[in-house]
Amino acid sequence: MPSIESHLVHNVNDALKWSKQMGYPLVIKPLKGHGSISVYKVESTSDIMYYFEKVSSVFFEDCKFVIEPYLDGPEVSVEVLVYKRNIIFLGITDKLLSEEPFFEEVGHVFPAYQHIEKHKEVQVLIEQIVKAFEIQQGAFHAEVRMTSDGPRLVELNLRLGGDFIPRLVHLATGVDFATCGLEIALGQRPETQEAAKFGAAVRFLIPKRKGRILKIEGMEIFEHPQVIDYSIRDDIIGLEVNLPPEQFLTRLGYVIVKANSPQEADQLSAKIIEGVRIYYDQ
Repeated sequence: MPSIESHLVHNVNDALKWSKQMGYPLVIKPLKGHGSISVYKVESTSDIMYYFEKVSSVFFEDCKFVIEPYLDGPEVSVEVLVYKRNIIFLGITDKLLSEEPFFEEVGHVFPAYQHIEKHKEVQVLIEQIVKAFEIQQGAFHAEVRMTSDGPRLVELNLRLGGDFIPRLVHLATGVDFATCGLEIALGQRPETQEAAKFGAAVRFLIPKRKGRILKIEGMEIFEHPQVIDYSIRDDIIGLEVNLPPEQFLTRLGYVIVKANSPQEADQLSAKIIEGVRIYYDQ
């Protein structure tokens, strides 16, 4: 199974030492955490210095870090069931990420429709992962970068995906990811379908600048008939928000849509989020 070089670092000196051996670009991330908090792309010595001065201490004091090569290419997640060692692919999800050097998730689209020509390679990697980790049964969620050298595993979780991904799977295919996992735990073969019939997407409402929010307009856009669900923070008026690295996961709300294709769902979710207007005090 292809893998990438990875090293544990405790401080800036460790990171600088490994950067000389590995070369740039690199990614540094906390050993513990979630939601891509404090995950950062570095391309120079000054970037590493900045990371340990500004980024690393935002949430994780006295934390250890991992440094590894930067992986080029788009990122996807793979939603998988394993029943009696047999792999059941529910599908691949296109992950929508923030602009680098950060990697926050801003949305997801299921089933994935971009770079379909690389999906077979991703499935082969998942098969290798199941064999290497001796996964016999259960549900899991893998995150993969489709690099120029082939797919590479970024993260493996023996659980359902977060960020409403199981709901997107259900909307697009009719397959209840959570129920399937429960059926497997009870020794039953999960009820699944072979192919997606629709597209579904989730997008998060994220501030584009820092400041105190004075008002929000355009909420009527959520009345679109293809909106399945949406939510806006109850405390949004008067809320002080900031941007990475000062503040991560500044999600103010979300919208979930269902459409006839993933392309349509992707475009519609983006249009709805862009239609919400936020006004700040500065």
